[in-house]
Amino acid sequence: MVLGEFPTWLVHGIILGLVFSLGVFLVYMAGQRWWELGRPAAGRYDSDGLRRAEVRAYLVAIGEDAVESFRIDGIETDFWLPQRQVAITFDASVYFRLRDAGVTVVLLEHEVPGHRIGPRLPFETPPLQSTTAGTNGTDWAHSVLGVEIGADDAVIEQAYRDRIKEVHPDVGGDQAALIEVLEAYEQLSTAS
Repeated sequence: MVLGEFPTWLVHGIILGLVFSLGVFLVYMAGQRWWELGRPAAGRYDSDGLRRAEVRAYLVAIGEDAVESFRIDGIETDFWLPQRQVAITFDASVYFRLRDAGVTVVLLEHEVPGHRIGPRLPFETPPLQSTTAGTNGTDWAHSVLGVEIGADDAVIEQAYRDRIKEVHPDVGGDQAALIEVLEAYEQLSTAS
C-alpha cells in the first residue's frame, strides 16, 4: 500500500501526532538536563544515607573514630577506622579489591543493621551502654520501640525499622534518640 492511498486527514493526524510526541520528549529531556526534574528532592527517604548514619551512630556509641569516604590505593571505602586500620564497605567489589590489596576490610550487606556490626569487626567492641534503660530491663526497650511485651522477633524488627525511619538524624531526628532505639533493639534481640 502506498502512502497516497490513505486519506489525507489520517496522514496529517499521524504526522502531527509524531511531531507533538517528539516535542513532548524534547521538553522532558530538557527538564531532566537543566532543571533536574524527576530526581528525588532533598530530605526524601534515602536508604544508603540512613544506613551510613546508622553505622556512624554505632561507631560513635562505641567510641571509634571513623573517616567516611576514605580512599585507599585509589579505592574508596565507606568508612575507615584509622586507629584500627580497618575499612568498612557496603560494596562487595570494594571488599574484594581491598582484601586482595592486604587491607583488613569488613563487608556490610544491606540486611545488617548498623548496631549489629560489632561481631563482624576484627577487634573487641564494648557493649552498648544505655543511660536510659536503667533497671527497667526489657520493659524500657519495649516502650522505646512501641511493642507489647512478648512480641515476636518479626514484630520487634519491624518496629525497630519503623522507629529508625522516624528518629534518624537524616530525616529530622536526633542522635540521642537514634542511639536509644539502637540500644532498645540490641537489648530485645539479645534477650530472645
